[in-house]
Amino acid sequence: MVHNTSFFATLHYRSPLTTLASASYLSHNSQPRANLSEKEFTMSEVQKQALKPNQAVIIGRIDNVRTFDVQGKRTFETRVIQPAPDQFTSPSAVALMSHNKLGNSGDDVNVLVSVAGFRDNYKDKEQNAVQTARNTLRVIE
Repeated sequence: MVHNTSFFATLHYRSPLTTLASASYLSHNSQPRANLSEKEFTMSEVQKQALKPNQAVIIGRIDNVRTFDVQGKRTFETRVIQPAPDQFTSPSAVALMSHNKLGNSGDDVNVLVSVAGFRDNYKDKEQNAVQTARNTLRVIE
């Protein structure tokens, strides 16, 4: 599921309550937009498939790969940087969990993920109860 892409990134997400949304962003290259060559973005086979509820396509560049064991099974956490929409905005970063290595730092990726998460409760500095959720993105392998 690893594909080379141009300096564009796209995130598609659909949940039962949300319609398909997409956004195309320019690279986090520090050059002004006018100096970047405009390339036609072509959708991969992964993106052409109909997304199921709670699935997304993540496209970006690998920044870091971390390996650890979960219940005796080797797991990779791959940090992917999604290019910023313009030179004044910081690029976003997402962590993808997988059992297979997606690539090395500097590699471009295009992967289908399952969007999940879990409830989290904690107390803030003033000892107030905070209820939130932690999102996880697991690569569909």
